[in-house]
Amino acid sequence: MDHQLRPNNEAAAAAGAAAGAPAGGAIVIPAAGAAAGAAAGGAVVVPHGPAAAALTIASVRTHVPVTLEMKNHNYTKWRTFFVAFLGKFALLLHIVGPIPPIHDAAWAQDDFAVLTALYYSIADDVLDIIMEPEQSAHALWLAAEDLFRDNKETRIIYLETEFRSLNQGDMTVTEYCRRLKTLADSLRDLGEPVTDRALVLNLIRGLSPRFSTQADLLPLQTSFPTFARARSALLLAEMRHTADSITTNTTALVATSDSSSGGRSFSNNGDIATPWWFILRAFVGAAYVGFVALRLLAYLWLCLPRMPKGDLRRRYGEWAVVTGPTSGIGRAMALELARHGLNLVLVGRDPAILRQISDTIASLSELIVVNNAGVAEPGAVYLHEADVEAWARMVRVNVSAVTEVTAAVLPGMVARGRGGAVVNIGSAASESIPSLPLYTMYSSTKRYVAQFSRSLHVEYASKGIHVQCQGIK
Repeated sequence: MDHQLRPNNEAAAAAGAAAGAPAGGAIVIPAAGAAAGAAAGGAVVVPHGPAAAALTIASVRTHVPVTLEMKNHNYTKWRTFFVAFLGKFALLLHIVGPIPPIHDAAWAQDDFAVLTALYYSIADDVLDIIMEPEQSAHALWLAAEDLFRDNKETRIIYLETEFRSLNQGDMTVTEYCRRLKTLADSLRDLGEPVTDRALVLNLIRGLSPRFSTQADLLPLQTSFPTFARARSALLLAEMRHTADSITTNTTALVATSDSSSGGRSFSNNGDIATPWWFILRAFVGAAYVGFVALRLLAYLWLCLPRMPKGDLRRRYGEWAVVTGPTSGIGRAMALELARHGLNLVLVGRDPAILRQISDTIASLSELIVVNNAGVAEPGAVYLHEADVEAWARMVRVNVSAVTEVTAAVLPGMVARGRGGAVVNIGSAASESIPSLPLYTMYSSTKRYVAQFSRSLHVEYASKGIHVQCQGIK
């Protein structure tokens, strides 16, 4: 069989000369339209390949290992194999060369051999569409090409959509890369080539979350990786994932074996000994539970109402200033203080108004102050998307106004020597929650109010001035 499959060197040289092959051994494959141009120049000397017997079924299956099918999108791969196969036996001109004279018996014999080879390598569902009686190999070849390249624009639209939306999902790296490359080759066959860079970018876009590290690192390389290099890097990462999975499963198996024996170890005298890792985990767990419990108790303590005992008027004076009294907590505070017989100064949350009445407030020596005014707008939003004036106003009301009102009343309280009370309304957002995304400015301003109140409480406790922050807003 080997001597039958060896190319005919003389015929191959003649075929190369007829196709316009340059000197020095370079091979030129003429385009599909070369036949018409050659025929227009008059008679053509057409070489023929080796004997038809060389193209056996075994040789076709060996050299063209894929079958052209409608469902597999493998036209490009099949065409590449078949062109290489016919080129090896100097028969390439039968599918891409000029049309020979009808009376050339040698050419006709070789053409039947090529036609038979095509029949062997094309699936029945395709042959049923393109096969015709008394058909040449060249005609069958063109029919297959037209079949897989018809409705060009529509096919490009569907293939482009599938290419851009393909995700790895549960596919392996090999399967995912092969699918992408097949779609890119199909687009190239339709005259819509995909660059290697675009292929790599689309490969990265559709990667599974388990390859997120590689998806971040591949575009950052100094020299942007080719598709082959990107595929190699992903295959290496996949091998590591597989190895880690095996290690994890082995560890889990050992742990299961330990648990099946009760997870117990024995000392030299046969007594059951508690494993050190169990003691360590128990200690860490107990410490964490204690920490969470303390935070919860601290929050509940902040939520408890702290109404002083006795007569408020006798202890703190006859006046109370309440900011933000129109609704909610501020309104409830104002009503409760009025019930205790205190005279009220009710102030809106406009910082300008607060500054205007600061002198009036400072003249009141016996006083209770409730700093309730506050704003939460613009609500849940990313900081860079928030209106600058909105969060600047939040800072003015929640921070500056609280500070200015408190600073205005403290001198009078200190001067009279009988103390006073300052109640600042905070928020659980700054006390019980470690972080509050999308409410960054609001929780930060309330955190300021809480720390401001604690510091003032310690600072003025010796002067009889009580400062507290109610974290319930």
